[in-house]
Amino acid sequence: MQKLYLLRHGQAGFSQADYDALSETGYRQAWRLGQFLRENGVRFSPEQIVCGAMQRHRQTLDALWQGLHHQALNPAENTISTQVTRSRDWNEYDHHNILAALDPAFATPDGLRRYLMQQQDPKSAFLHAFDEAIKRWTAAGEDNLYHESWQGFCDRVQRGLRQATGTKHSSVLVVTSGGPIAVLAQRLMGAPQEAFLNTNWVLANCGLSRILNGRNGLRLSTLNDYTAFEATPELITYK
Repeated sequence: MQKLYLLRHGQAGFSQADYDALSETGYRQAWRLGQFLRENGVRFSPEQIVCGAMQRHRQTLDALWQGLHHQALNPAENTISTQVTRSRDWNEYDHHNILAALDPAFATPDGLRRYLMQQQDPKSAFLHAFDEAIKRWTAAGEDNLYHESWQGFCDRVQRGLRQATGTKHSSVLVVTSGGPIAVLAQRLMGAPQEAFLNTNWVLANCGLSRILNGRNGLRLSTLNDYTAFEATPELITYK
């Protein structure tokens, strides 16, 4: 029985100019999870790790590795991420492009922020806009407004899954984002497409999901486990 661990990256700056970078909390989440895995006897060698190609994936893996090996947290140090398999198949969808297709003013963080600050309830306004943008994207087919179609996104995540589960290792760790985890969960549970976004919303930063690969095929075993942070609730975040 092969275990595939899917790790969502640590908290990043969603409303900042560079979302593709961990916040201080994001580093702490990844480091703490590494400690938790070590305390519970979970280990990975570099050959057992696949990392998405985004900066926040690499930063999460390095901080995780430091915690896993009882090292002090050092955000500036590239501990392990340069030594593992890197795959763009595990990258997140382009939320800037998807939002911009809904409204060109949303193409940049500043443009989206200005819009939200004009709303009576910015949080609800954002949730509504993002929900509408994702619905349009998933229904758009090969619309050239999008850098990557919904089907293209699903296909590359499935390709990444085949490659990760096609190895000889009994355990594999994949450092990725919420979107790939949500679409795999939706597919493996046989849920309707609408379940994708609902799942995506509730995935915690540095939450772990597990897929079992056995004689009966692939099965989702655990979704969004953030037990590592129960004693430190300030580390439980969702974006």
